[in-house]
Amino acid sequence: MKRRSGGEKGLPSVAAIMPCRNEIKHIDAAVTSVLEFDYPRERLSLTVADGMSDDGTRARLDALAACEPRVSVLDNPDRLPAHALNRAIEVTDAEVVLRLDAHAVYPANYARSCVDVLLETGAWNVGGVVITHPGAKTPMAEAIAFAMAHPFGVGNSSFRIGAEGRKRVETVPFGCWRREVLRDLGGFATDIPYAEDDELNARIVARGGDVVLDPAIEVAYFARGTLRALALQMFRYGRYKPVSGRRLGRVTTWRQIVPPAFVAAFGLSALTAVLWPPMGGIGVALLALHLFVGGLAAARATRSLGLAAALRLPVVFLSMHVTYGAGYLCGLASLLFERGSG
Repeated sequence: MKRRSGGEKGLPSVAAIMPCRNEIKHIDAAVTSVLEFDYPRERLSLTVADGMSDDGTRARLDALAACEPRVSVLDNPDRLPAHALNRAIEVTDAEVVLRLDAHAVYPANYARSCVDVLLETGAWNVGGVVITHPGAKTPMAEAIAFAMAHPFGVGNSSFRIGAEGRKRVETVPFGCWRREVLRDLGGFATDIPYAEDDELNARIVARGGDVVLDPAIEVAYFARGTLRALALQMFRYGRYKPVSGRRLGRVTTWRQIVPPAFVAAFGLSALTAVLWPPMGGIGVALLALHLFVGGLAAARATRSLGLAAALRLPVVFLSMHVTYGAGYLCGLASLLFERGSG
């Protein structure tokens, strides 16, 4: 599909939609960056679906909406992102839907770049790469941000580690779709509380559509600021991956299997060591290998990251993989239990 002619008047209308809950630290910067898009004002709107925030976010959103007619606020009593996104999609008649995150700040050309690639390629979904920033001014937060953009932390995820050129991928951050595509797909799956964007992208690929990543499109994303918050995020990501896999009849990406395999192997060696102590050596070896690789990454990052943050990297990597893997195994066990009880 080629871009329409007609210059500014030929650009499609865009509805930017943003789910949020308790984002008082980030909401001003996120909304302000959207309002500064270089897209024609009359063809851009922003709908924020608030998940019943209780930290002052809702009051701030209402104040922003009162000052800017392009901003509207919806209640999302279900609190989860998929419900928020579907509610926002239902109330828009814009031609293009641009999904945004309150934990990010967007460059002025973000909407225009996404729309250009969407129209040039005919893709069903378009996105870019995230430039990960620390969520707090601490060595731990700096280590978390580094790990979330490192191949040992996230594998070959192009939108996190970068790409050399435009290409088809399995998923992109956030997303830009024609509204008709989203409605034909039935919107976001509300029975998958987290990683709903990955599940939607997997459905797109399964139906023969293209998900396109363009590294020229960049987003400044703020990672979790504490190890506890990161662990919860990763557990939730892993927890619902098996649900997506069962629905599609396949594993969406093979890199998702590595953390649960690591956790399962370590746990199995610990359990069998009770009956045969030498088996415990396998678990120790796995843990030592993981910390060794994490240590190598930390050593290489010391100059750019600083010693205090680099020393925390092996623990951050381990936490990411263990909590994701544990979440995945919990999700898999839940599916097996449902099948057995059914």
